[in-house]
Amino acid sequence: MHTADSYKKKIYVFRGGDGREYLNDLHELNTEAMVWTKVEAAGFMPPPRANHSSAIIKQNLFIFGGWDGAKRLNDLFVIDLDQRLWSQVAVEGESPAPRAGMSLCTVQDRLYLFGGSGPHAQCFNDLYTFDPSTSKWTHCNSFTDPKVQPKMRAGHSMTLVGTKLYIIGGSYG
Repeated sequence: MHTADSYKKKIYVFRGGDGREYLNDLHELNTEAMVWTKVEAAGFMPPPRANHSSAIIKQNLFIFGGWDGAKRLNDLFVIDLDQRLWSQVAVEGESPAPRAGMSLCTVQDRLYLFGGSGPHAQCFNDLYTFDPSTSKWTHCNSFTDPKVQPKMRAGHSMTLVGTKLYIIGGSYG
């Protein structure tokens, strides 16, 4: 229930919970020295959570949503890894519905978010993009062929290969 992203030869792990305890600490692995350290940063960090998603744009690590033990979340936080400064993103307009277990990846300096599970464990198959230059989420489902409409799911992975997003695995709901 953690996420891992890489930046400047380091791997950053934002720890989530294990179902009993919810965490919000950030650790980095220096891949050259193979040494782990806890990241000390100023600012307003995300509250504890699990089943969140994360992705990096330039030096900024974004953390979206998840589960805090009582409810699903749709908040967005960012840490500038160079400045070591956390902040909550002031999103313009509407955000995706609260969810956990969704996937998030970076494509051309934008975040792409797919799926996850919402209230009552209802899964989503929606796709959103977030543009940090405007602080806006855009709902962008445009599946015109029902044969390529991804199934509703949570707990999956997503990655970009060339110009195509691939959604892999997960549980269907």
